Amino acid sequence: MQDIDDAWTRKLTRTLLLVSSLGFGLATVIHYLDPTPRPLDQILPPINCLTYLGLLAYYWHHPASQKIVFRLWLYTILSTLAISAWYFVIKVVLSDQLQLSEELPPLAPALLMIHATTSIFAEPKESFKVGLISWLLIALPI
Repeated sequence: MQDIDDAWTRKLTRTLLLVSSLGFGLATVIHYLDPTPRPLDQILPPINCLTYLGLLAYYWHHPASQKIVFRLWLYTILSTLAISAWYFVIKVVLSDQLQLSEELPPLAPALLMIHATTSIFAEPKESFKVGLISWLLIALPI
């Protein structure tokens, strides 16, 4: 018989991967329908959607791999946010006409979601490291 916490975290992991893939799938559709899309917006969402669907399929068949799957989810989302932050900051720095406040996508809600999710799945020490690394990668260039 499974422990209640174990069953709960397995369901939560599947839900996290499903919601992440659906969110990035929706973002993919929205950005492809945009009349003036930005190249990065048409590259990262479909990659993330497919990555999370792949992780969901893998986790469905290998539920004991929860730590690995969570870390891959975390690395993927942190990489996406870091790429976005650095891309738009560099784009604005190289341009005389662009303003960072107009170009930069809202990254703070994603950071909050990462920290909340990490506090559920990770040990406190690891959660602190993730918080520090995410703020350095994402907030530092801004």
